[in-house]
Amino acid sequence: MSFFSELKKRKVYRTAAAYAVVAFVIMQIIEIVFPMFGIPDWAGRMIIILLFLGFPITIVFSWMYDVGEKSMVRAQPMMVGGEADNRSIMARKRSWFIGAVTVVAIMLGYQSSGTIFGYEIGGTGGEDKSIAVLPFDNFSKDKDDEYLSDGITEDITMNLAKIKELAVISRTSVMGYKHSNKKIKEIAKELGVKYILEGSVRKIGQRVRIVSQLIDAPNDKHIWSDSYDREMEDLFDIQADVSKEIANAMEAELTDKTVDMIDMAPTDNMDAYILFQRARSYYGMYTEDGTETAIKLFKNVLDMDPNYAEAYAGLSDCYAQRFIRFNYGLEWIDSSLVAADRAIKINPKLPDGYKAKGLAYLAIGHMKDAGDYNYKALELNPGYHMAIANYGIYLLNNGQLFDSYIYFNKSKKMNPTSTSTEDTWLGGLYSSLGEIAIADKHLSDAHKLSPGIKMGYRSDILHRLQTNNYKEAEKVLSSYEANIGMDSFWKVSKGIYFYFVGDFDKAQQLLSKNINEKTMWKTFSFNISPEMYLTDALYQLNKPHLKLLNGGIKSHEKKIKNGSDNNDWIAELSALYSIKGEAKPSMDWLEKAIKAGFRDRKSLELGMFDNVRNQDRFKLAEREIDIYIQEERLKFVRAGLLD
Repeated sequence: MSFFSELKKRKVYRTAAAYAVVAFVIMQIIEIVFPMFGIPDWAGRMIIILLFLGFPITIVFSWMYDVGEKSMVRAQPMMVGGEADNRSIMARKRSWFIGAVTVVAIMLGYQSSGTIFGYEIGGTGGEDKSIAVLPFDNFSKDKDDEYLSDGITEDITMNLAKIKELAVISRTSVMGYKHSNKKIKEIAKELGVKYILEGSVRKIGQRVRIVSQLIDAPNDKHIWSDSYDREMEDLFDIQADVSKEIANAMEAELTDKTVDMIDMAPTDNMDAYILFQRARSYYGMYTEDGTETAIKLFKNVLDMDPNYAEAYAGLSDCYAQRFIRFNYGLEWIDSSLVAADRAIKINPKLPDGYKAKGLAYLAIGHMKDAGDYNYKALELNPGYHMAIANYGIYLLNNGQLFDSYIYFNKSKKMNPTSTSTEDTWLGGLYSSLGEIAIADKHLSDAHKLSPGIKMGYRSDILHRLQTNNYKEAEKVLSSYEANIGMDSFWKVSKGIYFYFVGDFDKAQQLLSKNINEKTMWKTFSFNISPEMYLTDALYQLNKPHLKLLNGGIKSHEKKIKNGSDNNDWIAELSALYSIKGEAKPSMDWLEKAIKAGFRDRKSLELGMFDNVRNQDRFKLAEREIDIYIQEERLKFVRAGLLD
């Protein structure tokens, strides 16, 4: 009997066909259902890899065993010339055939997988489709047209980011190369991309000329180039055409949905558009003066075009930053949400509106809402790096350390020259895992690479103090003083330093004088709040503290009642009740915090938990956190990221 006749006899063909059908159905379910429930991409890839690996195993199993009425039995040896085939395995052609099938299946799984647990192990089934859009040169005589050329750079970048297959570097990172004399190949290497798009803009009256070219940087090869000479009113059509031509040149799939989004014009008022670019530029400074100027300009834009959805989204971001960065009251979050809702109502397909609403919810600790809105922004624009980072924050707060790492790492790749936010959160993540050296590096980079952003300093100082590295904490304080000055933020950080070294008197003096009453118990930075350290310092000194303590309990319980699920606030309630000497509510809130994703094991070592430290429930809570941390750590180990 021939080998192929034997395959038919043993029902191998039927088994293979059945397996293929079931595998196809499973892959369709993964493609449709997983995104609906926010299941990470790596989970789907892992299942597909297992399906490919399972195919040769199933074929071999089908060859070796027959299914009887009651059980599975070993198949009889294949007959060759009327006798059982007793040749060695290597002498049988079918052994080579089965081996070839196995190798092919493994290769297919390898090529289609891309990553396991987010860690790259093989090809992605195609060439590198990474690109950076360098700032377009302004060749206009009027230097105010610089905003126009920068706006075109931004809009083409955002259009390309909407294409799922492309990895697009953010505007923040590429603007550092404006007027740069570096060679294209050098810039591409620094940004970690294969393709570079460069161009120029010349505006004369109401006409605009745009020239652009796509370069394969490693090979120094021009892939595509074109020039457009049209009326200003055609600008959005030009930007859409360039974006689609680039996608086609890079062989990226353009779905009808993506094309519709790229073709969508933000306004029909070109003066409003140019003013919007100025406003966006000021907002990107992340300074108080820049934010206030941006607010005025966004309002002027809306006076010119009341239906400019992106301007409402920009206004929403500014209002949220007033609360987050500049100590304005909670009412500005309400204003932020109203503006975001207006943007979404005007244009339900605008990712900026959902990202802005997610940022506002992030600021007030509504983590589930923040995650949902940022995820919606990513559905509309998969390459929206700010939404990627914000979604990572949500996952981290939810206790999903490994999944949050994937998002922070992706955001860093898209914004490689401005990674303060990502490094700050990655530092906290690795600190929770007990990887102190890695945490040190990320937190140090957060403020060394962006010396004007305060959040990186605060997180690094707290990390050094929690790991008893007081000398390094002093160095970070000195660095802050040199780069920013001895403002109230520095004095509060110095007060926290004194708390950790046991000088409660100096701690309470600095903290009580420099904590802003308008932002009392806000703790947006997702660390133990300064008010918490002040409360415990007063308690340790046997000084009046109940007014502050009860104020904290009232504030946090009100926020949680109103929908906040920020686990740091829930954990602070546990600490406040501990200081108050009420063990049961303290433990109730701690268990709720852990359920909500609280993984900051080091914070439980602070003196504010001393009154409940010997409780059995407290010890169980510590062990529960340890188990969760070990589970997350194992994911890093499996991905080859930790030993």
